[in-house]
Amino acid sequence: MYDNGAVLALTASQQSCGHAYGFTATLVARDEDFPMSRMKNKGDGYERELAAYINEHTGIVTASRAPLSGGGCIGILSGGADLLGVPELFIEAKRVERLNFHDAMRQAERNVEQTKSPDIPVVVNRKNRMPTGQSLCLLRLDDLLFFYRYYLKAEGYVTGEVKDDDTPPENSAEER
Repeated sequence: MYDNGAVLALTASQQSCGHAYGFTATLVARDEDFPMSRMKNKGDGYERELAAYINEHTGIVTASRAPLSGGGCIGILSGGADLLGVPELFIEAKRVERLNFHDAMRQAERNVEQTKSPDIPVVVNRKNRMPTGQSLCLLRLDDLLFFYRYYLKAEGYVTGEVKDDDTPPENSAEER
């Protein structure tokens, strides 16, 4: 209990994080008693749905929801991508009606930096009743051009000398 008599209610993952950092708390209510849990469940479901969609439409079979993504505390994986097994992409999945894309991209770039990931940060957003394939994707222009250059080359649109660099621009997040 706090000094004002309010009871601290934490999820099981938050409790385990607390123990890891030297404080304890008592779980006094079930997750489903709080509206935030419904939102988290919706986000978790979208992450699983997005991973399945990526697997189905790309031919890879490794995409999956990261354990405890969305605020969990799992040591070195904390603050990691929402999806694992998606080569070269650091996906931050958001299922909300109104998204501040700049804040979401800052979060993805901060997580890329904290985890020292070489992957390109991408924010993927879907609103309610929107098909998964209609989700919006946000990435930096330099990162888009990295992929687009390879598409143009593969489709034969580009002839002659093309910058043939296997790496995306030097983490353009540092310039922001």
